[in-house]
Amino acid sequence: MSVALTLELPAERTSPSVARRWIRPLVAERVLDSEALLLCLSEIVANAVLHARTPCLVSIRWVDDVVRIGVRDTAPERVPVKRNFDRTATTGRGLRILDSCTYRWGVDHEPAAKTVWFELPVRHAERTGA
Repeated sequence: MSVALTLELPAERTSPSVARRWIRPLVAERVLDSEALLLCLSEIVANAVLHARTPCLVSIRWVDDVVRIGVRDTAPERVPVKRNFDRTATTGRGLRILDSCTYRWGVDHEPAAKTVWFELPVRHAERTGA
């Protein structure tokens, strides 16, 4: 795996937009669907802020034919769970968005932390090194 670029964020409501502004220039021309990436990043940072309530560490790394985005928090006991939601609810859709918009996603567990991550394909020119 390549070296990851990281950004530490506080557990604040503005953190999803800070994460988007940070990552946008890094991925704009390198992934097939940068808008999906920005949406999914917003969702998992918002989940960390809302549910973990701890600072989080956003990471981006290119691995073979995909870009992997991770959000690490220090609340390992707060595991992401897909829930049924009311159509009028303003929360509860994040993991379903990950299901719909990513190549794959998951959660890596550590004793004192967890990382929610997702992967998206890179552009063909990026994969071939052109």
